[in-house]
Amino acid sequence: MSEEDALELTPIEKMKLGDTSAETMEGILGQLYLSKRNDKRPSQYRDNRTGKQVYKDVGASPSRQLTGDPFKELAGGEYVEPQYNPEIWAATVENNTRLGRSIRTYARNTLGLGWRIEPKVKITKETEAGILETVKRQTMILDRVFTKPNDDMPTNSIFYNLKVDEESTGNGYLEIVRNRFGFITAIYHVPSITMRKRVVSGDDGEKEVKGFVQIQGNDKAYFKEFGDTAPMSATTGDYFRTDEEIEDDDLATEIIHFRIYTPMNYWYGAPRYVSAAPAITGNRFAAIRNVKFFENDAVPRMALMVSGGKLSTETLQQIEDYFKGKAMGVEKAHTCLVIQGDTDGAGFDKGNTGPSIDLKPLTVGVTEDASFQTYREANDEEIRECFGIGQVFFASDATNRASAATSREITNEQEFEPDRLEKEYIINQKLVPSILQLPAEDIVVTFRFERMKLTDPLDLARMDQTYAALGALTPNELRESIGKDPYPTDYAFANKPIQVSMAQMTLHQSEAVKDDWKNEEIYQKRMAEVQQQGQQQPGGGGMPGIPGMDGMGGGGDMGGDGMGLDELFGGLGDADGEAQDQDQPPEQENKDLTEDADGGASHKQYGNIELMKIFASIESSNLPVEKKMMAELLLKTLVS
Repeated sequence: MSEEDALELTPIEKMKLGDTSAETMEGILGQLYLSKRNDKRPSQYRDNRTGKQVYKDVGASPSRQLTGDPFKELAGGEYVEPQYNPEIWAATVENNTRLGRSIRTYARNTLGLGWRIEPKVKITKETEAGILETVKRQTMILDRVFTKPNDDMPTNSIFYNLKVDEESTGNGYLEIVRNRFGFITAIYHVPSITMRKRVVSGDDGEKEVKGFVQIQGNDKAYFKEFGDTAPMSATTGDYFRTDEEIEDDDLATEIIHFRIYTPMNYWYGAPRYVSAAPAITGNRFAAIRNVKFFENDAVPRMALMVSGGKLSTETLQQIEDYFKGKAMGVEKAHTCLVIQGDTDGAGFDKGNTGPSIDLKPLTVGVTEDASFQTYREANDEEIRECFGIGQVFFASDATNRASAATSREITNEQEFEPDRLEKEYIINQKLVPSILQLPAEDIVVTFRFERMKLTDPLDLARMDQTYAALGALTPNELRESIGKDPYPTDYAFANKPIQVSMAQMTLHQSEAVKDDWKNEEIYQKRMAEVQQQGQQQPGGGGMPGIPGMDGMGGGGDMGGDGMGLDELFGGLGDADGEAQDQDQPPEQENKDLTEDADGGASHKQYGNIELMKIFASIESSNLPVEKKMMAELLLKTLVS
């Protein structure tokens, strides 16, 4: 077959010859879905964006969109023709159940769950006041724009519709409206089937792709690329030097173009399900065939077969009346039909015993179920695979809890999350800086889409318990994850993992024990020195007094339970002190009070030795522990 002959074939004829390319399938889908469309454009129509009845001659609104039917014909070379006709593929979504549900599921779980503004860095009590104020101010500005992007549609619906368009036609569009001061005042969704990349003539006469054109029949609206600051007319597409030369109602707005990448086209995206076009077409033909069966079915359910005789006219009428009325209904399910045959008549043998009458079904296995069920199920699976969505998003009959959770996680990690991140990057690099009028590096907050919940609360609680036990979460972080207020700031443990706090307490106790051991070692060493010096001191076994400390002296036994502190220290220094004074000559006593020529002990050193003797006497006594501690504490207080 020559190339000229192939061009004259219809898409259906091409398919019969084995051509299942996307272009052929697109032609068939166009015949299936668009062949009966009424192309008349009434002067009054319904706005697809607002749902209101409007007229073509209404005054200009903040949005410059032309609402109504999409492209009807080419616009004289003013736009880049897409590889795939957006209108045909959008109509396909509305006529295929699995395809429509796949697209809605994808859109809802990526951009349709909500949004939030959050700081780029974690805010703690150590965060500087200047950063906190900047975060608060930038969040307030972004909230004001995204909370009410326009008077007709919330932000959540705008991004959901944007994603439905992108999955249906491969392209999605946002309209950004600014005032004369350059501030963004509104955000709109633009139906993708009405938009094309615009072709304009440059200053040198060369053609270039710049901006967008929206076409409805012979009506056009022009848009600028996002970030294009040159004033342009929305009705003519002409550029001006200043915006004072254009009326407010005629200022062109800007478009942010989102697309599903395809290596086959530089300007437009392509739907994910292009490869499943034969499956989509097959599903449509199978559905049509099943419908045609009811329209054209002429096969009766049963046949009454008589042999060896005949039925009288009265019998035939009785049978007809029975099946039309008397055999219908549950209460007549077990009724009996009696059929009588007549053997009289020419042509019957004399040996004939009677007619044979049989009721035989003629449609067994034909009308019990629709045709091509297995074929259509296989086509549905192929469409689902194009989107990479797990079966659990469509049915969970043959899926256990663990498998369902795994399927949801895989779908989110490989399909939903990468798409969300891509959209967030574009918004944070283009839209957010434009709203804040700041360069991207000076922005401390970020726009984020809400994520789908992959685990139930019980599983999350178990995970948090494990992380907390391993020291990976603090009490305040746990409270934040369940929506509780943090502990007061004076709770030192609240911002540390429990394991870390316990380890610090153990460490402090270990250090205290080490200090006690060190003090005990010093104490025992000094005790040995005191005992050695005590044996050399005059006064026998008594405890020498400490000069300058009235009412304290040595000697005497310190044993005995119930001894008070006055009894403990009273009179200790009298006997031994006097004995020491008598034993030591004045010059020796003066020598003890002054430093000798060899650098001997001073009065302070002497007093310390005597003090240690007192401590040793207390420790060696039979006093209860608490009394020993009280005595030592009182002694230290007196000395200090």
